[in-house]
Amino acid sequence: MQWMDMRKALAGLCGVVLAACGGGGGDGGGVTDSKRYDNQPQLTLPAATVLCESQGMTPKIVNGTACVAPEASPVVLLVIQEPSGATSACSGVLVTPTSVVTAAHCVEGKISRIVAAQWKGDGTADPIDASSWVPHPGYSYTDGRLLNDLGVVHLRSPLSNPTMPVLTSQRLSTGQSAYISGWGRPSYELSVGLVRVDYVEDSRAGFVFDEKLSNTCMGDSGGPMYRVINGRAGVVGVTSGGTSANCAVGEWSVFTNLQAGSMIDFLRGQIPGLPEM
Repeated sequence: MQWMDMRKALAGLCGVVLAACGGGGGDGGGVTDSKRYDNQPQLTLPAATVLCESQGMTPKIVNGTACVAPEASPVVLLVIQEPSGATSACSGVLVTPTSVVTAAHCVEGKISRIVAAQWKGDGTADPIDASSWVPHPGYSYTDGRLLNDLGVVHLRSPLSNPTMPVLTSQRLSTGQSAYISGWGRPSYELSVGLVRVDYVEDSRAGFVFDEKLSNTCMGDSGGPMYRVINGRAGVVGVTSGGTSANCAVGEWSVFTNLQAGSMIDFLRGQIPGLPEM
């Protein structure tokens, strides 16, 4: 597969991306009631420079969240191909040069090929083939809920992008702020946002989109929720789903909580020497 400028290629994928790998829509049932933290200082969306610099990048547009130089980011674009030739796209986070953590629903089912985009400075990308991909053994879609929605993609050769460790030294809790990132709507370019965590369950975490901060959307599935501790970013979750197809105000956005025992055990089993912080 020869890839042209992926900004053009993604435009052709959009219809499939919306149907197959939405970061928003199709999930969220059964979560606990939201806690709005009205007694805490109000969070405001940081400047674009702050958002992009959390991954070592710079803004693409003034006051925007799309970031240039995706080769400098651990957030990876994955293109998934079925035996029929149909393709879709998801996001993922590079935790070692050959290991991408993503959502299970991105890598389960009949898949013939997965490639990761190796971006270059001229804005084009080369495909790096996966050697294997593994969804969490407990993954299921039951009663409108994606459970154990975590997967790993093993690459045949390393990506040159930086990696992001899993944050295990500080527990994720309600009221904390966290960054989110992915390749989804509306621009289908690498973007970064900020959220306040509204709930943390054993294996899931998430927030309610209030339009003041950020939200995930179609194509962001598998992308990271991460926190920056002492200047270093560590991933705490991956985008799983949401409750509205249009990613609108009031949507519940759901993430797989990587700090849950069964999730971190799965990652450690799949990625020997898993980088943690």
